Amino acid sequence: MLPDRIKSHNLFIFGLLCQFIPDYRKNLLISLISYAAQKDIPVDRLCRQSGVDLDALRSDKPFHLSIQQQNDLFEHAVRLSGDPLFGL
Repeated sequence: MLPDRIKSHNLFIFGLLCQFIPDYRKNLLISLISYAAQKDIPVDRLCRQSGVDLDALRSDKPFHLSIQQQNDLFEHAVRLSGDPLFGL
């Protein structure tokens, strides 16, 4: 398991890169949430705990997600799944 310092740094860099490619970022989050659903994680709960508006994410309108929300989504997915390697 990666130390928290490295994990946070990697997520921060990923977040910066995804700001320049918003469609990629949105599609990645939709894929992550879909994977969570396949693993029987309650998607509504995951999004609510992460501060992510699932309806806004599903719409065709521009979607903004802060780096903190993105990090929270990954962290809550790991916690709710009980799998420290969730999504890898």
